[in-house]
Amino acid sequence: MSGYLIQENNIASAQPFLIPVCKTVNEGLLAIRRDPEFMEQLAICRLNADHFCDILNAENVNAAPTVLFYHQAKIIDRVDGFNQNDLIKKIKLNINTLGVVQTTEIKSDNDSTTIDVENKIK
Repeated sequence: MSGYLIQENNIASAQPFLIPVCKTVNEGLLAIRRDPEFMEQLAICRLNADHFCDILNAENVNAAPTVLFYHQAKIIDRVDGFNQNDLIKKIKLNINTLGVVQTTEIKSDNDSTTIDVENKIK
């Protein structure tokens, strides 16, 4: 989740910044996505909470971080908070329940490809 730093130590800035918990989550999710066990079965999409408030409200996301699991455009599971080991267990559980689901790799600005998030999750 990113936000805007209004004022810190009397220095005003409108530059986006990443709060520490988000950096940890992003690094953890990227590590999971790059794991050969999940590469062909998992697509990860990160949303900037400041830009997608309606989606977050519609999905009852009230905490950061929240990881939502979608299958065929429906939420099938969620994790509020972030513990990488717990998240991996949840991913494995859902993959084992659903079987192998082929995905197209989806990357954000940080990874060089873009996606229309609103159309992806509808």
